[in-house]
Amino acid sequence: MNIMVREISKFNVIVPEGQEDYHELVYNTFTGSITRVNHPLAEVLKNRSSSVFKFPEFRLLSECLENQGILIQPDFDELKEYEKMHQRWKEGRENVEVNALLTYDCNFECPYCYQGRGEDGYKIHGYKYMSPELLGLTTDFIKRTLVERGARKIELVLYGGEPFLPVAKQMGRKLADDISRWTEENDVSFSLHVLSNGSLMSDDDIEWLSGYKARLQIPIDGSPEMHDKYRFYKENRKGSFENVARVLSLTKGSGIETHIRISLTDETYPTMENLLGELRLRGLNHVYPDFCYITAFTEACSDFESHTLSDLQLFKIMPELWRKAHANGFPLDIRPRVQPLPCSSVADGSYLIDPFGEVYKCWELVGLKEHSVGRIK
Repeated sequence: MNIMVREISKFNVIVPEGQEDYHELVYNTFTGSITRVNHPLAEVLKNRSSSVFKFPEFRLLSECLENQGILIQPDFDELKEYEKMHQRWKEGRENVEVNALLTYDCNFECPYCYQGRGEDGYKIHGYKYMSPELLGLTTDFIKRTLVERGARKIELVLYGGEPFLPVAKQMGRKLADDISRWTEENDVSFSLHVLSNGSLMSDDDIEWLSGYKARLQIPIDGSPEMHDKYRFYKENRKGSFENVARVLSLTKGSGIETHIRISLTDETYPTMENLLGELRLRGLNHVYPDFCYITAFTEACSDFESHTLSDLQLFKIMPELWRKAHANGFPLDIRPRVQPLPCSSVADGSYLIDPFGEVYKCWELVGLKEHSVGRIK
């Protein structure tokens, strides 16, 4: 007896498991499933030869593949379902993400800074800080937004400039503590994410972040020598690697989920093995290495474009670096995930508030007032 002929999903991505292996991996980007199949079955899926699954002897296999989303029912419209998923992620009211850019000021002067450095930075934003009045308005805006959306979860991101400059740090702590208390009283989940250059943090700062089990991201740009060339103090142009390494050591065993944002350029990429080895020797392989691209997206950093890598270069480099990081004992979280939005900022519940009270949707557009979508005031 024949069985219902299932169709082959449009969302299957098939890759060889290894050069000398007779198996391949099927990743379904709609469901997120990863399935190991033999070569003949992989060829059937590649050629979209769904008719072979109509025979009774393939019933169990068909059911298994359908559970993974690799096969689908004939009347299942994947594109329409994907559109629904996209709209749920975009318009969903359960989650809110607020990025508080506490100041445009920074004690570094990195050559690729998209917010602007030196005189260019002063012309764009004047290295402004949030005022106490704006901080209060931001706190009120967050609480009101959570109530109006009926949200059950908020991620607060403290950001700059450098959020651990003394005045910014006080504001960041007040904002996080106020929102955390309010969410606890109103049965809303709270999480804290902090982006810092890592040069100013103290034992007390680590203890405070640990209390929130915060996610902390600190950039490192290659080997110690290369990092010092890119990430140096504005006041004396001295490199920052040793201070950053000290702060990373403080996070070990603290409960903070510590990530290092490793910028890939034509200069930093060749030093990656040196960096990973150096961190491992210092006992710092508790951190998550996030290998990231650099763009010359804004006019403020357009003079850095010659050092950026193309997409094709990055596609080749990334897997190589993941393997090296794994070999050095670093934690990695690289499994692909279903992500119907190209960026979390596309979601309706995502906001970025700068020290002028301007509201943006994207980190790379802050300070460019033609891209402001509103004002807190």
